[in-house]
Formats: sequence, structure tokens, C-alpha cells
Amino acid sequence: MSTERTRQETASAYAAHLKERFETKGILRELAGYPNFVVWQYKVENGQRKKPPVNPMTHRPASPADRATWGTLASALLAVASGRYQGIGFMLSYSPFSGIDLDHCIQEGSMQPWAQEIIETLDTYTEYSPSWNKAAGTGGVHLLVEGKPPASKKAGNIEVYGEKHYLTITTRHLEGSPVTINSRQTKLDALYASLVPVPTAPNERQNTRGGHGAVPRTELPRKQHTIRWYRGYYAATSPAIPASQAQTLC
Repeated sequence: MSTERTRQETASAYAAHLKERFETKGILRELAGYPNFVVWQYKVENGQRKKPPVNPMTHRPASPADRATWGTLASALLAVASGRYQGIGFMLSYSPFSGIDLDHCIQEGSMQPWAQEIIETLDTYTEYSPSWNKAAGTGGVHLLVEGKPPASKKAGNIEVYGEKHYLTITTRHLEGSPVTINSRQTKLDALYASLVPVPTAPNERQNTRGGHGAVPRTELPRKQHTIRWYRGYYAATSPAIPASQAQTLC
């Protein structure tokens, strides 16, 4: 059997798998009716692997600002089945949904505490991202919520997007998380706020050199704890959650 034929069969099987997840299993049924789908394949740009979105019907670059460059779920699955692409994605603009990307949150098969807390707090559909490597036990996750942040924000390994961005879709559901995309506007606002630096007046700054007036870390204002923690600093001082207790691939 030729390599090309094997690749084609693998692509067709993956497209069929995605279709079953949407239509039979009901995974991400909230997204299925929107004409916001694109496809992607890895490309190396400036030495980095990227996943630029592509119009599933014209096979030209898709724009987050132009709905004419997106397609339906059916057109995206057909494009994946052709063997030209590695996956599908969903444009968040012109929809009630937002995406949260937690990068590098799984290490040695364990979900990092800072990520676990975000997942539990938002309590919405969560899936493994394309970076998830089950054999190596490393990767990230994506969350989808109904609601919109004030703006897009990236802080450390956390990215929050509501407009002019797309989220890759794998349907590899994180067991223990809801199978529905839930409305979480208040909690989304709180997460966004925790990622935005809070200006500090000169006379309120902490003495971090340990001299006179220094405040122990455990006594820092709660807001400062939240900012550090959501950015992933907490992971450096807390043990990872054992694999037996972490949410695993469904």
C-alpha cells in the first residue's frame, strides 16, 4: 500500500471520527450549526510551528475578521478527509463563545494545580489541545465558555480569546469536565481581571528585598496571590496532581 493511500485513509478515518463525535456523541453540539469552521495544518514560520487557519472550501487563508472565509462543519470535515489538513477549528467572532487556552499545563501525565483550579472554577467543556501527547504525558487543554471577555489577553501559559481568533477543535474531551459549553460570564470576567496587571501606588509597593517593612509572601494581598497563581507561578511551588486524580482523556 502506497504512503499516499495510507495517508488518505488515515485522514478519512479521522474525519469520520470527528463527524461521529459531533453527530452521534453530541460533543460540541452548540458549535455545530455555526458557519464558523476552518481547517488547519502545521507550518513552520520564523522557526516556530504554527497552525494558520484555512478556508475549507477555497483552501485559501481564512481571516478572523471575514466570515466569507469560513465554512460549515460539513465543509471542514470534507476538507480534512481530503488529507490536506490535520484538523478543524472554530472562529470565535460572530458567536456567543470564547476560548481559553492553557498551554503546557500537563506535565509527566499530571494536570498542574493552577490549570486544575481554572478548569474546576469555569466548570465548562474542556478538551485536550493538539499539543497533547499521551505517550509523553505532556500538553495543554482548551476550554469553551458562553460569554465574552473585555478583550483578548495572554499571560504566561494562559490565553483568553473572545473575538478575532480561532480555537482548534479536537473533541478529545477531558473526563470529569462538563460535556456542554456553559454560560460563565462572571467567572470569565474574574479570570480576565486576574490576568490584567493591577497598578500599584509607589507607597504601596512591597519590599521584595527582605529589608525593613518586607511582607512575607503568605501575607500578600489576595489579589496579588490570584494574579501570580493564574499565571502559573503557583505550579512552581505546589506539587502536581497525581495522574490518578487528574482528569483524563475520555
